[in-house]
Amino acid sequence: MPRGSNDVGLRCQALAMHAEGSSRQRIRDITGYSPSGFTRLLQKAKNKGYVVGGPILQRYVEDGKRSGRPSKKNAKSADLISAGAAAPEGQPGSNFSSASET
Repeated sequence: MPRGSNDVGLRCQALAMHAEGSSRQRIRDITGYSPSGFTRLLQKAKNKGYVVGGPILQRYVEDGKRSGRPSKKNAKSADLISAGAAAPEGQPGSNFSSASET
């Protein structure tokens, strides 16, 4: 399976095939999941509450929340930004200087 692939249907199909007793090789042939990739899929699904042979709910196979650097914006900085943009020309916080200041 190509890296970064996120087809929920294939995830469901792989889990269903496993529950029916299909071999890892057969799962790979049909869905493209390598044995190690399927093991990760199965472990993630189990961590979310999946039981082999039970129903396959969307929450078991959907993408997790993406990690990454959080936005630097917060309520305080947003207020400061909007206050600076609203300052009259030539006043502190203004991005523009008046002609008399030069």
